[in-house]
Amino acid sequence: MMQRARAQARQIRGDSKGAEALYQQAADNGDTDALLQLARTREKRGDNKGAEALYQQAADNGDANALVKLVRLRERNGDKEGAEALARQAADINDTEGLILLAQLRERSGDEDGAENLYQEAVNAGDTAAMVSLAQLWEKRGDGQNAEGLVQRAADLGHTAALVQFAHLREGLGGLSGAEALYLQAADSGRPVCTVSLNRWPWGLDPDGTPTLPWEQGRWPRTARSDGEE
Repeated sequence: MMQRARAQARQIRGDSKGAEALYQQAADNGDTDALLQLARTREKRGDNKGAEALYQQAADNGDANALVKLVRLRERNGDKEGAEALARQAADINDTEGLILLAQLRERSGDEDGAENLYQEAVNAGDTAAMVSLAQLWEKRGDGQNAEGLVQRAADLGHTAALVQFAHLREGLGGLSGAEALYLQAADSGRPVCTVSLNRWPWGLDPDGTPTLPWEQGRWPRTARSDGEE
């Protein structure tokens, strides 16, 4: 732990070589978090082989997070088969993030039915992120009613950001009125991000959810300039 803290301090100061040496020492002493940090450091500098070896080492030691990182690294490197095999491995150890990763891989490859089954498996395990992903898939397929119900379920379980994420998607697909309703619901739940998300409400929302008028904030809308005005 102390070596990792010293490594982080050196990294902040810009001493990447010194930081890496200390991370290596901590990793050699069994600090898995240091091993992951060392892998991230190597990945950032473009040493993908070195990063993969370290993520694999951490995964072999039972670190599920390392397995997830390894899946993403392999996918970025174009090794789709290797990424899917590892994602399945993560899913097999009852890691819902592994299921979601595997579903995303299937969805990107065009296998939407396979993706749907995997998202559903994670949803059945209570994963709210999977609920949002499955809802987005359903929305794209045109099943807006079931999609919105699933997003609402995620929000009821505490994932209120789901409302904003889904509103973004619905707005992008042209469902403006449905998107606005979701942004308002997110505002009622206390998420300030939703007032920034919708450019049509530049002054925010009143407590009752109605758009704030500019003069209520001491601002006035810009008027058209008269001819010749600079």
